[in-house]
Amino acid sequence: MAVWNPCVHQLMVRAIGRWKWMTSKLATRRMDVDLEDYQKVYPERRLQG
Repeated sequence: MAVWNPCVHQLMVRAIGRWKWMTSKLATRRMDVDLEDYQKVYPERRLQG
């Protein structure tokens, strides 16, 4: 991600928000599995909570 601008950041924030909303509708066990995969893809997000 050499290029990082507010527009791209805003799109990612919205996508992550939608992802969190969708996972919140799923079973807890499924959400935990998705969360593990998500943290592998975005390890820096885990530090931010």
